[in-house]
Amino acid sequence: MAEVVKSSFWKRGIVDDTPLVCQYLDRSVRANKHEPFENTTSMVLFYFIFIFFITRTTHVVLRLLQQNLLFAQIIAGILVGPSFLTRNQAIYDKIFPPGGTVILKTFGYFGIIIHLFGLGVNANTTMIRHVGRKVIIIGLTSYFSGISASVITLHILKKINTNFFDSNHILGLPIVIALNANSAFIVMTSILVELKMINSELGKLVSSVSIVVDICAWFIAGFMTAISKSVENLGKDQAYLIIACILAYYLTIFFILRPIVIYIASLTPEGKPMREGNFFIIITLVLCVSFIGDVIGQSSGLGAFVFGLALPDGPPLGMTLIEKFDTISTSIFLPLFCTLSGLRTDFHSLSKVSSIYFGMILVMGYLGKFLGTLMSSFLVGNISLNTAISLSLLLCCKGYVELSAYGMFKDSKLLTDELFTLAILTMLVVTGISVPLVKYIYDPSSKYVSTRRQSILNSGYRGVIKILVCVYKEDNVASIIHLLQVAKPRKESPLCVFVLQLYELIGSKQAILAPYDHEDKKALTRTNSNHVVTAFKLLQKETHDDLRTQHFTSVAPYPSMHNDICSLAFERGVNVIILPFHQNEGFDKTAGECANIRNVNRRVLRKAPCSVGILIDKKGGIISQGNRTINVQPFYSIVVLFLGGGDDHEALAYSRRLVEDSNVNLTVMRIKSSFRINDESDAAEAVDEFIINDFLGTTKNKPNVEYRETNVVDGVGTIEIIRSIEEHVDLVLVGRNHNPQLPAISGLMDWSKWPELGAIGAMLTTWDFQFSILVIQQQQQIEEKFVCRRQNSTNSLVSVADDHLSFRDEHSLRMEGRPFQYFKFSQG
Repeated sequence: MAEVVKSSFWKRGIVDDTPLVCQYLDRSVRANKHEPFENTTSMVLFYFIFIFFITRTTHVVLRLLQQNLLFAQIIAGILVGPSFLTRNQAIYDKIFPPGGTVILKTFGYFGIIIHLFGLGVNANTTMIRHVGRKVIIIGLTSYFSGISASVITLHILKKINTNFFDSNHILGLPIVIALNANSAFIVMTSILVELKMINSELGKLVSSVSIVVDICAWFIAGFMTAISKSVENLGKDQAYLIIACILAYYLTIFFILRPIVIYIASLTPEGKPMREGNFFIIITLVLCVSFIGDVIGQSSGLGAFVFGLALPDGPPLGMTLIEKFDTISTSIFLPLFCTLSGLRTDFHSLSKVSSIYFGMILVMGYLGKFLGTLMSSFLVGNISLNTAISLSLLLCCKGYVELSAYGMFKDSKLLTDELFTLAILTMLVVTGISVPLVKYIYDPSSKYVSTRRQSILNSGYRGVIKILVCVYKEDNVASIIHLLQVAKPRKESPLCVFVLQLYELIGSKQAILAPYDHEDKKALTRTNSNHVVTAFKLLQKETHDDLRTQHFTSVAPYPSMHNDICSLAFERGVNVIILPFHQNEGFDKTAGECANIRNVNRRVLRKAPCSVGILIDKKGGIISQGNRTINVQPFYSIVVLFLGGGDDHEALAYSRRLVEDSNVNLTVMRIKSSFRINDESDAAEAVDEFIINDFLGTTKNKPNVEYRETNVVDGVGTIEIIRSIEEHVDLVLVGRNHNPQLPAISGLMDWSKWPELGAIGAMLTTWDFQFSILVIQQQQQIEEKFVCRRQNSTNSLVSVADDHLSFRDEHSLRMEGRPFQYFKFSQG
C-alpha cells in the first residue's frame, strides 16, 4: 500500500529513485490557494528560468578560469543539488518537489537524443578511410593503456583490501573504466572548435586519433550494455537473442533507413533549405530508432547517435538541424540535462572508505591514458613534445557523450551513487585542468612563424612572386582579377597565384583544407566552387600561362579560419596574401557575416608569415553570369601614398611590378613632414630615402612613372592632397602602419572605424572616394632583426636571413654620402 505523506494533493510512489505524484485536476492557484509548484506547468517554467539563470551565471564566473559551458552547467547542478544549496531536505523538497524531476528528465533526455543525433550527422565518417598506421597505433595505445592502468590498480587494491569491491560494483566499475578510456570524436571536435584549433596540426591529429578510440569504445560499451541487461533481466540463455536483435537493429539503420533518408535529402534542390515535411519525416525516424533501441537494451541516445553517423554530414540535413534545433537545444535542453546530472551528484555518497579506492582506480586510468598517448605519439608519431602533451591532455577530456552515458547507466542501476559521483567529479577535474593547459601550451601559429623575409620586396621585381588570394564569396573574384591583370605577368617575371576559397563549417564537425581536385565532391556542390575556378582559369588562359593558378578549398569555423590561410601561405612560400575587405561594394553579406570576415582578416594580419594586403573594392566589378567570362575594367591610373615605414616600402615594391604595363600610369606621392620630429624619425627617413632612390633608379626609363613630393603639417593637409587627385585615380596603394608621431596622420585615427586598415587606409575607406584601395602590411611574424651596416666602406641594407631587400641586387645598393648608423627595419 502506498505511503500517504503530509499533503492534501499527492501520494508517494517511487519510480527510478524519483517520487511520482497524483494531483488534483483543478490546479488553479486562486481556486485552491495552492502554491505555484503544485501546478506542473508553473513548475516546469520555473525550472527553465531557474536553470538558465544559474547556468549562465556560473558560466560567467568560470569563464574567467577558461572553463567551457558544459563544465559550468554541471557545476551549477552540483551547487543546487543535495551536496550544497539543497543539502537540507526541506529546501530540496521545496525547490524540487516530488515528481518534478521526472518531467525535467523527460525534457532533458529528449534534448540529448536530438543533440546526439545532430552530433552524429555532423561527424565526417569519411575520415576513417584516411586514418594511417601511426594514428591507429596511437589510438589503440591511448584506449587500452587507460583500461590497463585501471585494471592493474584494481587488482593491486583488491590484494590490499578485498572488502571494498562488492557485488554492487561488479558491472558498474568496468563500465566507468571503459568510458573513461574513451575519447569521443564529437567531444574532441567540439573542444577543438572552442579552442579555435579544429584546423590546426594538433586538431587534425586529435580528430584522427579520437576516431580510432571511439570505434573501440562504442562497440565495447554497446555490447556491455546488452549483455548486462540480458543477464539482469532475461537470464543468460537470452544473451544471444539480445545480441542478434542488436545486430539486426544496426543493420536496419545502415542498409534500410540510411538509403531512405539520403533519398529524402536528395529531393532538396541545391542551395535550398529542406522542406518542412521531409525534415519532420526524418525526425520521426530518429524518435522511432531511439524508441526501438531502448526496447532492445540499447540507449536511446546511442541509437540516435549511430543513426546520425550513418547519414551524410553537411547540407541539407546538417544545416537544417542547426537552423531548427541548435539554439533551443544548446540554450534550454542541454543545460537542463547537464544540470540534472550535476543535481544527481551527491558528495555524501563518498563518505565510505571504498570511495578512496575507486577514486584511485579512475585517476590511475586517466594517468595511464595520458602517459600511453604521450609515449606512443612522441615515439611513433614523431611529433614535438608540446604537441604530444597537448594531444594526450585533449584525449583525456570528456563531454556530452560521456555525461549521457553515465546518466544512462545510473538509470539502469548499473552505477551506484558513489561511482556516478566519482565519475562526474574526475571528469570535471580532468577536463577543467586539461583545456586551459592546452590553451597555454599549444600555439597553432608557431607552426608558420618564418625565419626569413617572405615579402614582395624580397622577391625583387624580376623574380617569381607568389600570391595567395582568399575568396569568401563569388563577389570577391572580380576585384581580385582586376588586381592580378594589372600586374602584367610575363615569362621573365611570372605570377604564381594560389586561390583559396573559404567557407564556414556548417552542418559538419570536420574541417577541410585540400586542393580543389582532392576536396570532397559533396562540399564542392554546396559551395559552387566551379564558378570561381573557371574565372581564374580564363585569366590564366588570357596571360598565356604566365600567370599560374592552384586552387584550394578551406571549410572551417570563422574563429580558426586564419590557421588555414596562414599555414597554406607558409607551406607554399607565399610573398603576399590578398584579403577582400569585409564591406566591399556588391558584397552580398549579413552583418554577422561581415563581423566574422573582419575578425578573420584581423587575425591574419597578426599571424601571417608573409606580407598581407586588404583589398577595398569601390568599383563593384562583376563577373558575367552568362558565359562566366571576365567582364572587368582593369586599373589604369594607380597612386602610391608614401609616408614612410616598412609597410609603405612593401606597397612601393608591389607598385614596381605594375609599371611593366605601358597602359598603367603610376604616381608615387611622397608625403613628408614640414618639420623634424626626433632622431629616431631621422634614421627611419634615411631608410625611406634609400628605398625611394632605389625605386626611382629602376624606373628612370619608364615614362609612365611619376614621382611627387609634398610637405604637410597635419592630417588635413594629407586629405587635401588626396582630394586633389581623386578624380583621376583607379587604385591607391598605401601601407597599413605608420609612425604615430607623423604630422601627416595626426587626427586621422581618432575617428577611424577600422583600425586594421591603419590611419590612411581607414580614412580612404570611410570617405566617399570612388577609387579602390589596397592596404599593405609588411611581414610581422619573423624572428630576426634587420639592420643597416657598413660593408666595404659603404652602407648597404642587408638582412640576417636574406640579402635581397630591394629592387636590385645587394651589390648595387649603396647609400652614398650618409653617416653610418644602426637601426631596426620598420615592421609596423
